[in-house]
Amino acid sequence: MGHAQAAVALTEAEQQAIVDFELTLTSAQEWDNGAKLLSHAGATGGTKALNDQVYYFDINSVFGDPVSHLPSTVTKLTAMNMFQPWATDPGVNNPDVAAKRASIARGETLFNTRTFTMVGVGGTRTTTVTGATCTNCHSAQNVGSLAQPNLFNLGIGDPTWLASADLPLYTFKNINPASTSFGKTVTVNDPGLAMVSGKFGDLGKFKTPALRGLSMRAPYFHDGSAKTIEETTLFYMRRFQFDVPLSQQDFDDLNNFLKSL
Repeated sequence: MGHAQAAVALTEAEQQAIVDFELTLTSAQEWDNGAKLLSHAGATGGTKALNDQVYYFDINSVFGDPVSHLPSTVTKLTAMNMFQPWATDPGVNNPDVAAKRASIARGETLFNTRTFTMVGVGGTRTTTVTGATCTNCHSAQNVGSLAQPNLFNLGIGDPTWLASADLPLYTFKNINPASTSFGKTVTVNDPGLAMVSGKFGDLGKFKTPALRGLSMRAPYFHDGSAKTIEETTLFYMRRFQFDVPLSQQDFDDLNNFLKSL
């Protein structure tokens, strides 16, 4: 309503009708040209398993799961758990299909477990987050959105990291002398959450998107600056310091997993 500057407010009943409709929608990939059916041989890709997928606010939180009371060191390991059966038994005799399924399973494990350090991400509680994984932000189990309404500034719209060359840049300066960031400037190609909140600290913040059906949604990021899934992975490799660098196989496996969602 705010960002799109809608002229007429929705009634409470209209808002609820939209919510009820959206809750009936399930989007996910069913088939991979290499791995074939994504719900075969114990795997739970595709849309059917999503109908019964458990979700509650703050599931898999980095501060501990509020329902299971398990620490994030445990919940991170299974934030994405659709393809682990393929790690030990691909369920097919075709060696090419078996290899692709094994790659997807390895990529899922990398998504859950490969750690890196996040520095200067707006919206996190500290300026430096060590031991982070992809599931710090993509925490909603087997969906990949964030299980809280937080928004983050990863620097995607910042020319330092990835900003699209064909979009204009805007530089904002904090002129509030009472602010701890008084005099600071931020350059972005989209104000993000600040367009709604009016807060300097919200510049460049965007929501964490769900990952299911990712292959059909190119280009990626809010400004379309990554044309392929591989380019999104390369951005994170540049942006964050991985504790163990991604090898070429790791890179391929992680992208194969993301392409199977």
